[in-house]
Amino acid sequence: MNKYSIILFYGALWGFIETTVGYTSHLFHLHIANLILFPIGLACMLIATKRLDFKIYVPVAVGLLTALFKLTNFVIPVGGDFHHVINPIVSIISEGCFISVAVWILKLEKYKITFRGIILLYIFSMLFSLLFMSYQLYIGMRVFSYLLSANYLAGKFGYITYHIALFYIGTSLISKLSTITTKEKGSRFIETYLAIPTTLLALTASLLFM
Repeated sequence: MNKYSIILFYGALWGFIETTVGYTSHLFHLHIANLILFPIGLACMLIATKRLDFKIYVPVAVGLLTALFKLTNFVIPVGGDFHHVINPIVSIISEGCFISVAVWILKLEKYKITFRGIILLYIFSMLFSLLFMSYQLYIGMRVFSYLLSANYLAGKFGYITYHIALFYIGTSLISKLSTITTKEKGSRFIETYLAIPTTLLALTASLLFM
């Protein structure tokens, strides 16, 4: 039960923040919002992963749960453009997949920052970026010439570097916090008690921020 409570708590917490802060950022067209939201989502995914002994599936599970909460923003008044909701949902799921891959690579490298690990992260990041770019082309949000422009590619490379750097910084900090994990089987985490209230809070926020 603890496993599900931990995933539910951090998914709901991230969902609450995405629903409220994400809603506000799109409403006021704040293009730097993801620079703030990603570290929050990363913290939720990494703490949940640490809690569950770095199981690879945890970031994906937290991301999918967060995306479900974000779906409630489908009726927000943003000029009728559903991409303002779909894009964050796709981004959240992609981030969950990326962090799961990053955790797998970190375990592969025996929890050390190595040159091979960084290169692997860049390769997977670029693959995820290509998938997202293909999605943007498919829905007609971007044109091919724009995606190949020097400014866009430079920005994308910087964005990938930002994600990778934050991942390593985050895992380094969290690995030093012994208070957020325990080796005792059956121990009850605080998330066990906060999972349902946080879920209700996220659902309430989704109804208020319509």
